[in-house]
Parts: sequence; C-alpha cells; structure tokens
Amino acid sequence: MELSFEGVNPAEAGALVRELELSLKKEGVPPGALSVGSTSAETMNPFDVLGVDLMSVLHALESVGYVAVFGHCIYELLGRHGCKIVVKTGDGDRVEFRSTDIDLEKIKTTLAGLVRPKPEG
Repeated sequence: MELSFEGVNPAEAGALVRELELSLKKEGVPPGALSVGSTSAETMNPFDVLGVDLMSVLHALESVGYVAVFGHCIYELLGRHGCKIVVKTGDGDRVEFRSTDIDLEKIKTTLAGLVRPKPEG
C-alpha cells in the first residue's frame, strides 16, 4: 500500500509523508513495515510516498488495530493540513481522503475494505 499527498507542493508532500510516518510509528506500526520513497524517478522530491507493508502491520497490530491506527493517523493529519491523501493498494485500488470531508468512521470503514480479501469470481 502506498500513501501520497495531492494538492501540495513537493516539499510539503515530503514533510507530510514524514509526519505520517512518525505518527504511525508512535502508534505501534513497526518501523520495518514503513518505507519512504518517490512516486516516480522524475520527481524532484525523493520522499513523497509512504510505502506500507500491510502483512507486517497486520501481524503486529491485527486487522482491527490496523484500521484504528491508520484511521486515526489519517484523520489527525487531515485535520491539521489542507490536503488530500491518496491510498493505492497493490491490487490497483485507489482511495482518496480529503481534508474538506473528513469523518473518522468513514476513513476506518474505507480502510477496512482495503484489507479484506477480494471475492473470487
């Protein structure tokens, strides 16, 4: 899973990624489950994406803990900054959370949907 920020300049995106990374670590997400990187080689800021190894997080925090921790951290960050957080999964799912429409329960519900196994068919 990758978390990035839209609607901010590259320097702000880097600062927001680092702030979110620190918040997640404080909440118990294992440091090895997080990686800071770039969305592309062409970008001027090499630190504008936060990668999350969901298997490590789920192992450490369990599914319910994962949703609560990520939901709270995203909610708090959106409340402090006028930005949009984009979450992309390895399955190609993309979800956006906007600071203009923040709701903790909605964030948690959306995140929970991203970790549920996809129905086969």
